[in-house]
Amino acid sequence: MKKFYFSVVIFIFTAISVVNASEIVYVNVDKVYNRTEIKKLANSYATSKLNSVAKKLKIKAIVSKYQKGGKLTQAEYLNLMTFQRERQFIMEKMTENLKKVFSVLFNKFGKKYGYTAVVAHFSVVYGKPKYNKTEQFINFVNQEIKKNRAKYKSMLKLK
Repeated sequence: MKKFYFSVVIFIFTAISVVNASEIVYVNVDKVYNRTEIKKLANSYATSKLNSVAKKLKIKAIVSKYQKGGKLTQAEYLNLMTFQRERQFIMEKMTENLKKVFSVLFNKFGKKYGYTAVVAHFSVVYGKPKYNKTEQFINFVNQEIKKNRAKYKSMLKLK
């Protein structure tokens, strides 16, 4: 009789661990970024910011002068260097903000579908294809962006 109870207990624990393992899914973040509205929002905002900085520093005229063989003044050279620093700053902040947006989306996605964990594909050494929820996440993200575009747009803004 003890063997029977022990077998039942082992079976239950095995069943529970199999159920929990099936709730851990992975997502290809690169595909998600490239196939969702997030990329459009991020690129639009970053481009707008960069164009604003470039216009303020007169970068187009400086680059045109340089390409025509003209010699740059110290002020023009400083403007180019300032633009490069601003560009780097904008890209770093945009990356930070994208991480925050993805974190919110991963949490919502996991809760909505009852997953124990959602992991980025690059941290998965091996995963059965059935646990790859990239397409499901892409659809989720596009729907979420459609419903809450202003919210996610504001999360991408540089502060």
